[in-house]
Amino acid sequence: MNRTLLLLTLITPLLAQQREGAHIEEIEDQDGDPMILLDSEYISMYISPDYQSMVMRFVFRPSGNDILDEINPKFVMAGGGLLQDNFWEQDWRFSEFRRKYYDYEILKEGPDEVSVGFSTKSIGFIQSADSGVYSRLLTDIRLIRKVTLKADAPYFRFDLELRNEGECAKLPMMWSHNSCLIEPDLGDQVHRPSARGVRSNAAENFIYDYNHGWSAKISKDRKEGLVYLMDYDYINFMYNCGTTTEEWIYDNVLILKSRPWKSRIYILPVIGLSKVDYADPWFIVEIDAERTKESLDFSYKVTASYEKVSKITFNTNVEFGHLTEKTERRHLEPVVVEGLGVEPKDAVVSIPNPPADPVLLSIKAYIELPDGKLIEKELQHFHVGNYRFKDNIRQDLKTPVVRLNRPIQNPYIPVPKEDAKINQDGFRVFAMLGNHSTHLKLREAIRSIPKIELGKYDYGYTPGFVVQHNGLTDFPYDYERLFNYRTVIFANCQTTLPRRVGSSIVANYLKRGGGLVMTGGDSAFRAEWNDPKHEFDEYVPFKIKQFNMRKEVHQLNSPVADHPIFKDIDLTNLPYTLYYHDLELKPELPSKVLMKVGDKPFIVELTRGEQRTITVLCCPFGDPAESPGKVPYWEWPEWEKLFANIVRYAGHDL
Repeated sequence: MNRTLLLLTLITPLLAQQREGAHIEEIEDQDGDPMILLDSEYISMYISPDYQSMVMRFVFRPSGNDILDEINPKFVMAGGGLLQDNFWEQDWRFSEFRRKYYDYEILKEGPDEVSVGFSTKSIGFIQSADSGVYSRLLTDIRLIRKVTLKADAPYFRFDLELRNEGECAKLPMMWSHNSCLIEPDLGDQVHRPSARGVRSNAAENFIYDYNHGWSAKISKDRKEGLVYLMDYDYINFMYNCGTTTEEWIYDNVLILKSRPWKSRIYILPVIGLSKVDYADPWFIVEIDAERTKESLDFSYKVTASYEKVSKITFNTNVEFGHLTEKTERRHLEPVVVEGLGVEPKDAVVSIPNPPADPVLLSIKAYIELPDGKLIEKELQHFHVGNYRFKDNIRQDLKTPVVRLNRPIQNPYIPVPKEDAKINQDGFRVFAMLGNHSTHLKLREAIRSIPKIELGKYDYGYTPGFVVQHNGLTDFPYDYERLFNYRTVIFANCQTTLPRRVGSSIVANYLKRGGGLVMTGGDSAFRAEWNDPKHEFDEYVPFKIKQFNMRKEVHQLNSPVADHPIFKDIDLTNLPYTLYYHDLELKPELPSKVLMKVGDKPFIVELTRGEQRTITVLCCPFGDPAESPGKVPYWEWPEWEKLFANIVRYAGHDL
């Protein structure tokens, strides 16, 4: 059946009326539930205010395929529907947005453009609604969603704005969940860009080395699907539950009182493509290869994106020989595509006398806009071909043959005012308390500090690392608040826990003389920043090691007795450790060991000018009954006083 006949025979209400231009209407669906219908020459869709304003039905008119009706998005535990709001810190099945009514307002009624705005406010619990735990970093966030459909445009736009209506800075891990079925009988594929090439294997659900801000869901047999374009600078990772969902988790979403966080997503239906190898605002491309004895031919199937384009010239360089001692390159003849639209345009580049697989294509796309301006984009394509491992991987089955370019992300990071200084009036501490902080009596030690000022929110509780369905309950991400603390404590936490933007904020605080105390434990000193490195690592005196705890009984020794942290501490009968951290100091940093466990460091000072960092490698594990007569340090009478002295010294109070 051809597409025209198919369109005429469909009886779905979405296609019952053909209108010129764009149209929006408040209607009821077959169940009597309120819906917002957005309709144009290319797209018809339902959006439900009762179901967190997600897209409930979606038809791309050129194909007439309803990609949402089959999975019934009203069955919320099935996860169906497009553009679902989630916080990664909440269980998606019991998310506060899962079936929440959003206020709405029709903003534009056509005929050139229609749009509708939705709004709700977060509660901010962690895990699920009955958990009893709330995070100040998730509460009082106003979610404002705007869906726009233009006449004669084969895509729609989704704008998301998060406003801070609370008392302090917010930092949720915003999670966009999408589920659709392009062709349930024939099966779909997901395509996600990575530094190893496009990952189309559904078994690899999590993609952490993503290198572009797009993902796609395609039916290879039907040659139809959806392409999503999102903000690359804020992606934390991409996720797909097999081939049923297309999801991405945002990170570093810092929402200040004075600065909302805004993002924009484009959703583009495509036809004529069996996969997607690259997408951007100007074009979407599938790259296929055919090898003969005479040549290796690459065909570029190119469709339009959301920006208008006059023509694109592809200049291709091929690189090969990566598995040999010598890598070679060839330049191929340029090819041009014009008149981009919904149907793909084809162009072919050939490599005569072809090299053996695999090969890497490095492509420069020169994009001519209707106003005559020229934009240059670079993309890469790893062609596996007949390479025996059928992936970008070497014989060790873990090292890539080549790593594709991965641009550095550039999220918004505020900077403190030039005259901002650490508040030296009184003494205030903020502590991120991970597991075993209660066992170590850290709160009691902090409260014993003379002239300590404890506010209502001086602690943030955490499992010690970023994990789904959990999260940090508080952290001073706004400088006005952070600079009121003399010392910040990371207690049994990965040093990456504040996330990249938060670590930059803490680094700026430390540069102004803020104190830092870090303690050990099962979550500590096991992760550091990569791609790229982070300046906060320069305040961590140890080489990071994934598994670094050892079970051995040692007595603490070699205290630098005249150091201020040992003021009024009785060092005559030093306690024992039952476990210790097996870590080495970074030789390039000016660290000083103040106490040892065996021959390993236990307390370390790292200073830069007026800034002081103290690290205590405490591992509060083991059964004291197994070592009778050997008092562990957390039961040592001097322990709380020593830790209080450490915090005071880092904050220039000793």
